[in-house]
Amino acid sequence: MKSLMICIGNIIFRWRDTIFSLLIAPVFFLISLPAWPELTHGWCHLAAGGIAGQKIDLILHGTGASLLLAGMLVRMLTIGFAYIKRGGLNKRIFADSIVQGGMYGLVRNPMYSGNLLIVTGAIQVFNTWYTWALLPVFYFFYACIILAEENFLGRSFGRDYEQYRAAVPRLIPRLGAAWRTAFAGMHFNAQKVLNKEHGSFAVLSGGMVAYSALKLHFRYGFAWDSVLQGCLGLALLLILLCQILCVILKRAGRLEWNSV
Repeated sequence: MKSLMICIGNIIFRWRDTIFSLLIAPVFFLISLPAWPELTHGWCHLAAGGIAGQKIDLILHGTGASLLLAGMLVRMLTIGFAYIKRGGLNKRIFADSIVQGGMYGLVRNPMYSGNLLIVTGAIQVFNTWYTWALLPVFYFFYACIILAEENFLGRSFGRDYEQYRAAVPRLIPRLGAAWRTAFAGMHFNAQKVLNKEHGSFAVLSGGMVAYSALKLHFRYGFAWDSVLQGCLGLALLLILLCQILCVILKRAGRLEWNSV
């Protein structure tokens, strides 16, 4: 089973952006579909209908947004303190060293820890039968990718990686003194974060704002010209402007950093 998961992980790693996008994209269409008679709040809505269902949905939306923001923060801290190549080499798993500083001193897969928080939070925000059914699929995909990376690192670095693996947990960060030692002598690099994360931030935050607008309209009946929808539209505009600014700065070489 482990060998099969490693094989799947190598495939998913190469095509993960495309696969994840194709799986999530339908939810933006499904939210607009009318309700089936047996489901009060829309065929894809998980929470029960009525006031109770709305409260559950709003609670899930709030906690989900919080998890998503926490996941983005974990990613930013990871990249800001100790950046490694996110996409491997030629879309294949690759590493030329074992990074053990920053977030990697607390947890072996901080980017995936952040991604799992983001996925879990997004599923709660969506709150549909379709996306809840996808949650274990995403967890399985990440489990496969992690096993594939561990297999690569074990073969590439042998004893050094095994010692690191024994000392640092896979997904849940260490507590206590490890927090102080992991970041000793390191400095947070905001340029590095903007350079590498501006696109992800725009997609994640813009997607959640856009879905919130769709949910308010199709689930809760808010008119497109309502004040709340106007605020969400303004938020989308600000996200777009920030993304454009980051792209301009990156092309001008203003987001480069000294990697030494």
